[in-house]
Amino acid sequence: MLNQLTIAYHQNFSAEYFLFVVGTAFLTSLFIYMTRNIHLKRTARGHAGSAVQSCHDNPTPRIGGVAVMLSLILGIFWSYDSAYQTIAILLVSALPIFAAGLSEDLSWHVSPRGRLVAAAMSAALMVALSGIWLHRADVPIIDQLLTFAPFAIVFSIFAATGMSHALNLIDGVNGLASGTAIITAIAFALIGTAVGDNLIVVLALTIAFATFGFFVLNFPFGKIFLGDAGAYTLGYLLGWTAILLVVRNPDVSAWAVLLMLFWPLADTLHAIGRRWTQKQSAVEADSYHMHHVIMRALETHVLKQENRSVSNPLSSALILTFLLIPASLSVLYYDQVPQTALAFCLL
Repeated sequence: MLNQLTIAYHQNFSAEYFLFVVGTAFLTSLFIYMTRNIHLKRTARGHAGSAVQSCHDNPTPRIGGVAVMLSLILGIFWSYDSAYQTIAILLVSALPIFAAGLSEDLSWHVSPRGRLVAAAMSAALMVALSGIWLHRADVPIIDQLLTFAPFAIVFSIFAATGMSHALNLIDGVNGLASGTAIITAIAFALIGTAVGDNLIVVLALTIAFATFGFFVLNFPFGKIFLGDAGAYTLGYLLGWTAILLVVRNPDVSAWAVLLMLFWPLADTLHAIGRRWTQKQSAVEADSYHMHHVIMRALETHVLKQENRSVSNPLSSALILTFLLIPASLSVLYYDQVPQTALAFCLL
């Protein structure tokens, strides 16, 4: 399959394209970091221990999403091909959630509910512009309901919105959200290659390349953060990549797609359940996500001291290593519903 991916890469990308996407994201991220003293008062609000969910000590610019989005837009439109019009539509539809997230990153307060509404608006715009929505979920009862177009449209909007929020929830330690996005996107690309879906390969690898350009400044030292614009937008794009993969390829198990998105979904469900039992708002920030728990466990039982510069990236590295398991299973058994459903439930 790696050989197939190499062939697909040469068919759809040039070396110049690869360098352009990665380089744009990296250089923009570097520019944001190098000019941080000019904009930190606005771009580092709510960080360096002042927010309940904060996992670092120093004020850090949280507008890395600008670098990722700029790289995606310039990359796709620079090498625009009418065969990939759906990707251009997807990026246009992402603008509402990107704008809402960026407003929050720039200290123009947008509530969590407001950001969820913006994500739903983006998803609804994608449905309206592309005419694409889910028709199956490989769950018999849900599949029956998805034959009813209004339900299918609402379900698709809910799925994309939920994934957008889920990736934002895990964006708490250096490299976790961006690393998850890279691993997931590569898994999407491998499956897209296996089924011969070049659009998925192009979309997924472009996401991976753009995110990696940011990742090298985010992990392990956290020189720059994704922010809400980056996390919500990447989650939104991954959600729609998942939907497109299932819609366009009947042989791909919807459960394999869920396996690829395992960590954001699992952490979100855990957070919702925890907050519900404690009678807290489902969108209220806290410091009890799994990455917080792992980080504190490392400080207590391994490092024997509070050392965020070590425990922060180390917790991310441990989680990302674990994520290779569901990602690998999803790629190996992408066309097997029982196996991928069982793997998702067991994990």
